[in-house]
Amino acid sequence: MKNVFRTVLTYPKAGFEIGYHDHICAIGSCFAENMSGLLQSGRFSVDANPFGILYNPVSIAEALLLIFGKDSYPEENLVDHGGLWHSFMHHGRFTSTSREALLEKIDTELERARRSAKKCTRILLTLGSATVYQYRESGKIVANCHKIPNNFFVKRRLSVEECTESLIPVLQKIKKENPDIEIIVSVSPVRHLRDGFTENQLSKSTLLLCCEALQKQLPFVHYFPAYEMLMDDLRDYRFYNADMIHPGEMAIGYIWDQFRESFFSEETGKIYAEVWEIERLKAHRPHHPESSESAQLKNRIAEKTLELEARYPFLR
Repeated sequence: MKNVFRTVLTYPKAGFEIGYHDHICAIGSCFAENMSGLLQSGRFSVDANPFGILYNPVSIAEALLLIFGKDSYPEENLVDHGGLWHSFMHHGRFTSTSREALLEKIDTELERARRSAKKCTRILLTLGSATVYQYRESGKIVANCHKIPNNFFVKRRLSVEECTESLIPVLQKIKKENPDIEIIVSVSPVRHLRDGFTENQLSKSTLLLCCEALQKQLPFVHYFPAYEMLMDDLRDYRFYNADMIHPGEMAIGYIWDQFRESFFSEETGKIYAEVWEIERLKAHRPHHPESSESAQLKNRIAEKTLELEARYPFLR
């Protein structure tokens, strides 16, 4: 019997597929951006995190409700602090020196996200943390504190019920209006250790129970075990970045391989392999860009691209 020095998990094929004809909306933690980035590199049609990185289920549900709805952005979520205007629903990349400029950024991105949502057939939803901060003045849970002092907030952990009660009605509404949508939920393997190891585990456990409840109650929701892959399958610090918190390139690659195995059909996998070969050639940096060898490489990439687009006109 061959020795295996890790816990090898098995990952069954999903009951549906992600193909090049699908439009994918990714939302949630930075891990959602990792996966959407790999999908984009494979030339899938993807729209990722129009509100920026989001971690907790309540904020993710509110963002989805706006993206797939028609309501205006609630301006009571804007706050002026330290000479900068912030949105409690958005990542810091939206922050601006004026209220008008911030609103313009938000409205432009929301309108773009709504156009994307009309085409959406797959949602990739990654939960990052059940720990939330409530703004004392309004009692509202915020997506981002924007480094505003802690005394402006009440910190607590969501219950499993709060997580599910925020997400289920929104996901049901999206499915009703978009019958072709299938939703993949996962828990980010990135640990939130600022509050300690125990609190991180309690937070992640809450999210795992939330995902279980979503999957049981909503047949169009499917769980992808990204968290377990890093915690139980790989389970070694060599698979982490130097901060020992974020998964490293090797781990992300492994999880991506399992994602493809779960959701790609044989045909999609074949197209992806051809696309990735072109991307690999593009990534090559010749020592002498002006050389004939470099010109030949460019011609080869152009020929392969044209040939692939001729066979698969739907490719981006």
